Amino acid sequence: MLHKSVDQIEGVHSWEGTEKVRGKLTSAETEFTELLVSISEHSVEFAYWHKSHKEWRNISVPCSEVVENDLPQGIENVEKLYSTFYDFFTVEYDGEIDHFNENVNSSEATAVHKIEKIFNRFGEIALPLRERRSDKEPLEMNDEADVQYLLHGLLKLDFDDVRREPHTERHSSVSPRIDFLIQDETIGIEVKRASPTRQEKALRKELSEDKEQYRLDTNIDTLLMFIYDPEKQIENKAEFESSFEQETPQMETRVTVTR
Repeated sequence: MLHKSVDQIEGVHSWEGTEKVRGKLTSAETEFTELLVSISEHSVEFAYWHKSHKEWRNISVPCSEVVENDLPQGIENVEKLYSTFYDFFTVEYDGEIDHFNENVNSSEATAVHKIEKIFNRFGEIALPLRERRSDKEPLEMNDEADVQYLLHGLLKLDFDDVRREPHTERHSSVSPRIDFLIQDETIGIEVKRASPTRQEKALRKELSEDKEQYRLDTNIDTLLMFIYDPEKQIENKAEFESSFEQETPQMETRVTVTR
Protein backbone atom coordinates (compact mmCIF):
# COMPACT_ATOMS: atom_id res chain seq x y z
CA MET A 1 0.00 0.00 0.00
CA LEU A 2 1.24 3.50 -0.88
CA HIS A 3 0.50 6.56 1.26
CA LYS A 4 1.33 10.12 0.30
CA SER A 5 0.54 13.42 2.01
CA VAL A 6 0.17 16.63 -0.02
CA ASP A 7 0.18 19.38 2.59
CA GLN A 8 0.75 22.45 0.39
CA ILE A 9 -2.27 22.13 -1.82
CA GLU A 10 -5.65 23.85 -1.75
CA GLY A 11 -8.76 22.66 -3.54
CA VAL A 12 -12.49 22.19 -3.52
CA HIS A 13 -14.33 18.89 -3.20
CA SER A 14 -17.68 19.18 -4.99
CA TRP A 15 -20.40 16.56 -5.25
CA GLU A 16 -24.01 16.02 -6.16
CA GLY A 17 -26.55 13.94 -4.27
CA THR A 18 -30.25 13.29 -3.89
CA GLU A 19 -32.27 14.37 -0.85
CA LYS A 20 -33.90 11.45 0.94
CA VAL A 21 -37.34 13.05 1.34
CA ARG A 22 -38.15 14.93 -1.85
CA GLY A 23 -35.66 13.28 -4.19
CA LYS A 24 -34.18 16.59 -5.27
CA LEU A 25 -30.76 16.76 -6.86
CA THR A 26 -28.47 18.80 -4.60
CA SER A 27 -24.86 19.91 -4.84
CA ALA A 28 -22.27 21.07 -2.34
CA GLU A 29 -18.66 22.14 -2.15
CA THR A 30 -16.00 21.82 0.55
CA GLU A 31 -12.70 23.69 0.56
CA PHE A 32 -9.64 21.78 1.75
CA THR A 33 -6.02 22.66 2.53
CA GLU A 34 -4.45 19.22 2.95
CA LEU A 35 -4.92 16.00 1.03
CA LEU A 36 -3.92 12.46 2.03
CA VAL A 37 -3.83 9.74 -0.63
CA SER A 38 -3.81 6.01 0.14
CA ILE A 39 -3.50 3.52 -2.73
CA SER A 40 -4.19 -0.18 -2.16
CA GLU A 41 -4.84 -3.09 -4.50
CA HIS A 42 -8.59 -2.51 -4.77
CA SER A 43 -9.17 1.19 -4.07
CA VAL A 44 -7.82 4.70 -3.86
CA GLU A 45 -8.75 6.59 -0.71
CA PHE A 46 -8.52 10.32 -0.07
CA ALA A 47 -8.76 12.15 3.22
CA TYR A 48 -9.10 15.94 3.26
CA TRP A 49 -9.19 18.49 6.05
CA HIS A 50 -12.59 20.20 6.26
CA LYS A 51 -11.84 23.86 7.05
CA SER A 52 -15.06 24.95 8.73
CA HIS A 53 -15.86 21.71 10.61
CA LYS A 54 -12.18 21.14 11.52
CA GLU A 55 -12.24 17.41 10.87
CA TRP A 56 -10.90 14.81 8.42
CA ARG A 57 -13.36 13.48 5.83
CA ASN A 58 -12.90 10.50 3.53
CA ILE A 59 -13.53 9.66 -0.11
CA SER A 60 -13.01 6.08 -1.27
CA VAL A 61 -12.87 5.14 -4.96
CA PRO A 62 -12.95 1.37 -5.61
CA CYS A 63 -11.11 0.35 -8.77
CA SER A 64 -14.23 -1.53 -9.93
CA GLU A 65 -17.80 -2.19 -8.87
CA VAL A 66 -17.30 -5.97 -8.79
CA VAL A 67 -14.44 -8.14 -7.47
CA GLU A 68 -14.49 -11.84 -8.34
CA ASN A 69 -11.89 -14.30 -7.03
CA ASP A 70 -9.99 -11.32 -5.61
CA LEU A 71 -9.69 -9.75 -9.09
CA PRO A 72 -11.39 -6.47 -10.10
CA GLN A 73 -13.84 -6.80 -13.01
CA GLY A 74 -13.84 -3.75 -15.30
CA ILE A 75 -11.86 -0.55 -14.93
CA GLU A 76 -14.53 2.11 -15.35
CA ASN A 77 -13.75 3.67 -11.97
CA VAL A 78 -10.02 3.80 -12.76
CA GLU A 79 -10.77 5.65 -16.00
CA LYS A 80 -12.94 8.18 -14.12
CA LEU A 81 -10.21 8.68 -11.53
CA TYR A 82 -7.60 9.24 -14.24
CA SER A 83 -9.82 11.83 -15.94
CA THR A 84 -10.35 13.65 -12.64
CA PHE A 85 -6.62 13.82 -11.89
CA TYR A 86 -5.80 14.87 -15.46
CA ASP A 87 -8.33 17.71 -15.40
CA PHE A 88 -7.18 18.91 -12.00
CA PHE A 89 -3.46 19.03 -12.71
CA THR A 90 -3.79 20.41 -16.25
CA VAL A 91 -6.61 22.91 -15.73
CA GLU A 92 -7.00 23.91 -12.05
CA TYR A 93 -3.66 23.32 -10.30
CA ASP A 94 -0.95 25.90 -11.14
CA GLY A 95 1.71 24.92 -8.59
CA GLU A 96 4.86 22.88 -9.10
CA ILE A 97 4.60 19.10 -8.95
CA ASP A 98 7.38 17.03 -7.40
CA HIS A 99 7.65 13.76 -9.30
CA PHE A 100 8.74 10.68 -7.38
CA ASN A 101 9.48 7.05 -8.19
CA GLU A 102 9.78 4.33 -5.57
CA ASN A 103 12.60 1.98 -6.53
CA VAL A 104 10.71 -1.31 -6.35
CA ASN A 105 13.72 -3.15 -7.79
CA SER A 106 15.90 -2.64 -4.71
CA SER A 107 15.97 -5.51 -2.20
CA GLU A 108 14.71 -3.29 0.63
CA ALA A 109 11.73 -1.94 -1.35
CA THR A 110 10.81 -5.43 -2.50
CA ALA A 111 10.98 -6.75 1.07
CA VAL A 112 8.80 -3.91 2.37
CA HIS A 113 6.29 -4.52 -0.42
CA LYS A 114 6.07 -8.24 0.44
CA ILE A 115 5.56 -7.55 4.15
CA GLU A 116 2.93 -4.87 3.61
CA LYS A 117 1.06 -7.19 1.26
CA ILE A 118 0.84 -9.69 4.14
CA PHE A 119 -0.38 -6.88 6.42
CA ASN A 120 -3.09 -5.85 3.97
CA ARG A 121 -4.32 -9.43 3.51
CA PHE A 122 -4.13 -10.38 7.19
CA GLY A 123 -7.85 -9.93 7.88
CA GLU A 124 -8.79 -12.10 4.88
CA ILE A 125 -6.33 -14.78 6.02
CA ALA A 126 -7.55 -14.75 9.62
CA LEU A 127 -11.25 -14.98 8.75
CA PRO A 128 -11.44 -18.62 7.52
CA LEU A 129 -9.37 -19.77 10.52
CA ARG A 130 -12.35 -18.97 12.74
CA GLU A 131 -14.60 -21.37 10.83
CA ARG A 132 -13.17 -24.84 11.47
CA ARG A 133 -15.09 -28.05 10.93
CA SER A 134 -16.33 -30.67 13.44
CA ASP A 135 -15.04 -30.23 16.97
CA LYS A 136 -11.83 -28.36 16.12
CA GLU A 137 -11.24 -25.21 18.14
CA PRO A 138 -11.34 -22.05 15.97
CA LEU A 139 -8.22 -19.95 15.71
CA GLU A 140 -9.21 -16.49 16.92
CA MET A 141 -7.03 -13.39 16.71
CA ASN A 142 -8.28 -12.17 20.08
CA ASP A 143 -5.06 -10.66 21.40
CA GLU A 144 -1.66 -9.46 20.28
CA ALA A 145 0.02 -12.82 20.92
CA ASP A 146 -2.40 -14.50 18.49
CA VAL A 147 -1.70 -11.90 15.81
CA GLN A 148 2.06 -12.30 16.27
CA TYR A 149 1.74 -16.10 16.11
CA LEU A 150 0.00 -16.06 12.71
CA LEU A 151 2.10 -13.20 11.34
CA HIS A 152 5.33 -15.04 12.20
CA GLY A 153 4.30 -17.99 10.04
CA LEU A 154 3.28 -15.73 7.16
CA LEU A 155 6.60 -13.84 7.24
CA LYS A 156 8.47 -17.15 6.92
CA LEU A 157 6.94 -17.56 3.46
CA ASP A 158 9.28 -14.88 2.11
CA PHE A 159 12.09 -14.57 4.66
CA ASP A 160 14.31 -17.31 6.07
CA ASP A 161 15.68 -15.34 9.02
CA VAL A 162 12.75 -13.86 10.98
CA ARG A 163 13.91 -13.06 14.50
CA ARG A 164 11.23 -13.01 17.19
CA GLU A 165 11.55 -10.37 19.93
CA PRO A 166 15.32 -9.78 19.71
CA HIS A 167 16.83 -7.19 22.03
CA THR A 168 17.44 -3.94 20.19
CA GLU A 169 20.30 -1.58 20.95
CA ARG A 170 20.17 0.12 24.32
CA HIS A 171 19.60 3.89 24.20
CA SER A 172 18.16 4.32 27.68
CA SER A 173 18.02 2.44 30.96
CA VAL A 174 16.21 -0.44 29.26
CA SER A 175 16.99 -2.60 26.26
CA PRO A 176 13.69 -2.87 24.34
CA ARG A 177 12.46 -5.83 22.35
CA ILE A 178 10.89 -5.36 18.93
CA ASP A 179 8.31 -7.96 17.83
CA PHE A 180 10.16 -9.07 14.68
CA LEU A 181 13.46 -8.25 13.03
CA ILE A 182 14.32 -9.12 9.42
CA GLN A 183 18.01 -8.48 9.97
CA ASP A 184 19.22 -9.07 6.41
CA GLU A 185 16.82 -6.36 5.24
CA THR A 186 17.27 -4.11 8.35
CA ILE A 187 13.48 -4.11 8.80
CA GLY A 188 11.84 -4.04 12.22
CA ILE A 189 8.17 -4.93 12.69
CA GLU A 190 6.03 -3.80 15.62
CA VAL A 191 2.58 -5.40 16.03
CA LYS A 192 -0.50 -4.01 17.79
CA ARG A 193 -3.98 -5.48 18.30
CA ALA A 194 -6.62 -2.76 18.69
CA SER A 195 -9.56 -3.58 20.95
CA PRO A 196 -12.31 -1.87 23.02
CA THR A 197 -9.80 -1.71 25.89
CA ARG A 198 -6.99 -0.49 23.62
CA GLN A 199 -8.44 2.27 21.53
CA GLU A 200 -7.01 4.92 19.23
CA LYS A 201 -5.66 7.26 21.92
CA ALA A 202 -3.69 4.48 23.61
CA LEU A 203 -2.37 3.19 20.28
CA ARG A 204 -1.15 6.65 19.28
CA LYS A 205 0.80 6.92 22.53
CA GLU A 206 2.34 3.45 22.09
CA LEU A 207 3.39 4.07 18.48
CA SER A 208 4.97 7.42 19.37
CA GLU A 209 7.02 5.74 22.09
CA ASP A 210 8.01 2.90 19.74
CA LYS A 211 9.28 5.30 17.07
CA GLU A 212 11.46 7.08 19.60
CA GLN A 213 12.70 3.80 21.08
CA TYR A 214 13.89 2.29 17.79
CA ARG A 215 14.93 5.30 15.72
CA LEU A 216 18.65 5.07 16.60
CA ASP A 217 18.97 1.31 16.30
CA THR A 218 21.53 0.51 13.59
CA ASN A 219 19.79 -2.82 12.87
CA ILE A 220 16.58 -1.03 11.81
CA ASP A 221 16.51 1.21 8.74
CA THR A 222 12.78 0.68 8.16
CA LEU A 223 10.21 0.35 10.95
CA LEU A 224 6.92 -1.22 9.85
CA MET A 225 4.04 -0.83 12.31
CA PHE A 226 1.12 -3.20 11.87
CA ILE A 227 -2.19 -2.59 13.65
CA TYR A 228 -4.88 -5.27 13.40
CA ASP A 229 -8.19 -3.50 14.04
CA PRO A 230 -11.15 -5.82 13.26
CA GLU A 231 -13.54 -3.91 15.58
CA LYS A 232 -12.65 -0.58 13.89
CA GLN A 233 -11.41 1.25 16.96
CA ILE A 234 -9.47 3.62 14.67
CA GLU A 235 -12.01 5.97 13.11
CA ASN A 236 -9.96 7.49 10.29
CA LYS A 237 -7.58 4.82 9.01
CA ALA A 238 -5.92 6.95 6.31
CA GLU A 239 -5.20 9.86 8.66
CA PHE A 240 -3.91 7.55 11.40
CA GLU A 241 -1.47 5.84 9.04
CA SER A 242 -0.24 9.09 7.52
CA SER A 243 0.25 10.81 10.88
CA PHE A 244 2.95 8.31 11.90
CA GLU A 245 4.70 7.81 8.58
CA GLN A 246 8.05 9.54 8.46
CA GLU A 247 11.38 9.29 6.66
CA THR A 248 14.53 10.57 8.36
CA PRO A 249 18.25 9.85 7.81
CA GLN A 250 18.08 7.40 10.74
CA MET A 251 14.90 5.47 9.91
CA GLU A 252 11.81 5.28 7.72
CA THR A 253 8.53 4.56 9.51
CA ARG A 254 5.51 3.09 7.72
CA VAL A 255 2.13 2.19 9.25
CA THR A 256 -0.57 -0.24 8.08
CA VAL A 257 -4.00 -0.58 9.72
CA THR A 258 -5.90 -3.69 8.67
CA ARG A 259 -9.48 -4.57 9.50
